[in-house]
Amino acid sequence: MAKSDNHLIMLSKDSQATSDGSWGIYILKDARMVDLYTDIIDLAFRYQTCNVPAYLVLLEEAHLFLRSAMFHSRAEDNMVERFRRTCRLLGDHYAGSDSECPHLALPYYNMSGKELSSIVTDQDEKQVKQVDGNSIGLLCYLNHQLFNQAGSVTLDEPTAEIILGIYMSAQPDKLSSVILESKLKGYSLEYALQLGESLKTLRKNDGSLYMYENF
Repeated sequence: MAKSDNHLIMLSKDSQATSDGSWGIYILKDARMVDLYTDIIDLAFRYQTCNVPAYLVLLEEAHLFLRSAMFHSRAEDNMVERFRRTCRLLGDHYAGSDSECPHLALPYYNMSGKELSSIVTDQDEKQVKQVDGNSIGLLCYLNHQLFNQAGSVTLDEPTAEIILGIYMSAQPDKLSSVILESKLKGYSLEYALQLGESLKTLRKNDGSLYMYENF
């Protein structure tokens, strides 16, 4: 086996052949990193709905492939943007799935550079805000963004109210803390009070009521 700048040359003997002259030569051309990435991503999307585990494995391979390339070679052809794209896709997966590692939505979204408002609206369109646990990853991300930031998190009114609605649907016991203690700004006081009143009549799984003196 020998390697040139652009090719890998392999000489191989057929182990099943009886003649000493049964050798084969293979000349493989090096593929560009971007081409390999594109092929992996295209294959991943084929499995996005029919085989979610395979989709995730391929996304992770594309992510690790680009990450390794960025550490060991010069970035080329918008490699950084492609890397951020895989982070966004992985963040979306963990934010909207019932996987065993929903907390991974946070680091992937942080690496993606995707704006909080875009994440919220995209996930809302996918109808992730459900009480069946499918929004655990999104809540992990939101809890970090809303409670651990140094400054306020100011969003436009519709987006801020989507966030309140997500908590109302998926984690109602956290809603009062989001309204009263988090860094979230932008929602209308009327909408927050409306949710608070609704929360007083909402029953938990055990049949008891959510009771908050603050509302």
